[in-house]
Amino acid sequence: LRDIPKFENIFITDKEQSDVYLSHISKVNRLHPDFYKMNIANYILGGGTLNSRLSTKVRDQSGLVYTVYSYLSGSFGVGEFGIYFGSNNKNVDRAIEIINKELRIFTEKGITEKELANTKTSLIDSFTSKYLSSYRSIGNTILAVEFYKLGSKYINDYPKIINSIKPNEVNKAIKKHILPTKLNVVVAGEYKMTANNKQLPH
Repeated sequence: LRDIPKFENIFITDKEQSDVYLSHISKVNRLHPDFYKMNIANYILGGGTLNSRLSTKVRDQSGLVYTVYSYLSGSFGVGEFGIYFGSNNKNVDRAIEIINKELRIFTEKGITEKELANTKTSLIDSFTSKYLSSYRSIGNTILAVEFYKLGSKYINDYPKIINSIKPNEVNKAIKKHILPTKLNVVVAGEYKMTANNKQLPH
């Protein structure tokens, strides 16, 4: 984590859409105690359906981006928490501003019980179609279970693991692992960084 996050502008001529990443290092790897809590948090924030907070606020209500999502990566070592969006160059600053505002709200107030209930249902219902719907996905899932030593009962226990998570546990993990003031920002497109918008991530 940098004390002063970087803001990098990669200028690309004749690229009307800017690709923007906001991210910082994350210690939530696959075996971290907060992995499932943060998986749920990320789903609600922007990693799930089109009804995620970021998608609703930045795309549907504000009309500033073509697409927006959040992600959490990590294997055995450290990974990253991040947000991506693509937008018209003229909308980049405003989109970053709204995303930062939503992140502050998210980290301060956390998730609701309704959001948690809906997310649990979605994650459990999609588990089979995502990880067990073909020979290839089944093989990859079994390989991952062995690779991370998740146990022979993991596939059957997954619904229990998700259903056991409480709202306060997710909110505590959010405060610990999502740090809005530490986000590095990279903008690639026909966008010009100025002295004013350089400070937007903070």
